[in-house]
Amino acid sequence: MALSGDDATSATVAGLFDDFPIDRITSVGVSNGFWSGAFGGVSNGAALLTTAQLFDNTGTAVGVAQLEVRIPFNLITFVV
Repeated sequence: MALSGDDATSATVAGLFDDFPIDRITSVGVSNGFWSGAFGGVSNGAALLTTAQLFDNTGTAVGVAQLEVRIPFNLITFVV
């Protein structure tokens, strides 16, 4: 099935998190690296991670861990 438009893409990305229990440790990719933290839910077109650390594309930590991070669906490149 072909997806077109932002609503279809957002629904697809939101579906990636359907089976994730709260506090599951996960990694969410973005263009400049990935966030790793505890899954906190989905709200207003964004995935929420708690106690999250940003890593660059080489796997090096960037800055310090954040208590909560909201990652908009349109920025997500992968979910593990």
